Amino acid sequence: MKVIKAKLIENINELPLPARDLLDMKNYNLMQDGKRTATLITSRGCTGVCAYCSRKSLGNKFRANTPRKVIQEIKRLMEYGYESFYFLDDMFTYDNERAEEIADLIIKEGLNITFRITTRADTVDYDLLKKLKSAGLVMLSIGIEHADNEVLKKSLKNMTIEQNEQVIDWCNELCIEVKGFFILNLPGATEKTICKTLDFAKRKGLKYADFYMLTAFPGSSLWNFPDKFGMRLLDDNFHFFQAWMGKYPQINIDSKELPKEKIIKLWGEVMQEWNKKK
Repeated sequence: MKVIKAKLIENINELPLPARDLLDMKNYNLMQDGKRTATLITSRGCTGVCAYCSRKSLGNKFRANTPRKVIQEIKRLMEYGYESFYFLDDMFTYDNERAEEIADLIIKEGLNITFRITTRADTVDYDLLKKLKSAGLVMLSIGIEHADNEVLKKSLKNMTIEQNEQVIDWCNELCIEVKGFFILNLPGATEKTICKTLDFAKRKGLKYADFYMLTAFPGSSLWNFPDKFGMRLLDDNFHFFQAWMGKYPQINIDSKELPKEKIIKLWGEVMQEWNKKK
């Protein structure tokens, strides 16, 4: 096995649609809201500089398929019986005009679908959410990360909790469900800010909330310069990330304020408290 290094593809429209015809699509039966759901990625790259993200796999330059090609892929998937879609783009709404055109085409062509998107709260406004809702948007997933502006600043998130709160309020008004992603032990986090973050998720009525412990990935600022962020890299293992959630919590970075044993304990308490809400 070896790592293949190559330049990022600038124009991803040159790539063909995924060769799903080579698969038995009957084996792919993700369900959302009782509907058979397909996942798709229509853009690549994130322009954020968050300290915890390496961005090495897809780059920090936003590159996207044209709205027409997105519709083409949706129609292809509908032929397999899918009527619900989850866009896994890091920043689906980075280009508002593109996102709006996708919504317009869904409406114009009478595609009777529902969909979810993942994005940053600072790339959406009320009018765009309203248009996406009319096209079938049922859930917005956003990386809120922490309900403390100082923690967000130290983590280089370049956003505020007020921006996230505004988008959540718009979604509540438009009857769009919200899923929030949170990282408990970001740089500058304390037990107090973690409690505030849990309270925020409960108070804002999020449909879903995923609470993670921080993982340092190669290429990220936290990996390269942990001391700069008041963190301590415990070891260079990060492969546990996808496996630990809810089973065997592991961690490869901590801080003086939240050492390994303490953050694992707090994570368990947060998960227990959030699950009571369900």
